Amino acid sequence: PIMGHINVSPRSINPLENVQRQHNTILHELIHILGFEPDLFNKFINPNDGQKYAMPPTIEQSLFADGPDDGKQASYFALPRAQAAARVHFSCPAMPGIELEDGGGLGTQGAHWERRLVWNELMAPAVLDSSVLSSFTLALLEDSGWY
Repeated sequence: PIMGHINVSPRSINPLENVQRQHNTILHELIHILGFEPDLFNKFINPNDGQKYAMPPTIEQSLFADGPDDGKQASYFALPRAQAAARVHFSCPAMPGIELEDGGGLGTQGAHWERRLVWNELMAPAVLDSSVLSSFTLALLEDSGWY
């Protein structure tokens, strides 16, 4: 991206409310501007050769879960650095990538990490007081080839 914009309405800033959550919300939106945006995924370039990735950035795969989600199709962000981060984190060499959120509406679905897996990660669908920036989000930004 060449430019991004965040408009923070003064009415939305309340010093009596949790300042950490307000801070985390601004960071969350900034990361969307930096590249965590599904419309930008196909524009990511491989930092190794400066070309667009030959593979699609997201893939669909069935979940293998022992429960109600068994067999459900899930969307994964599967570029190399993010896939490696997922495999290390979950100790699963077959992990296809990091699962993207399938709930919510336009602007949530596919534009955040799956809440059930990352809970308080900064790029989960809802920002918490305790949100943290994980290796997943850093890997996605690195996979963009822009940083």
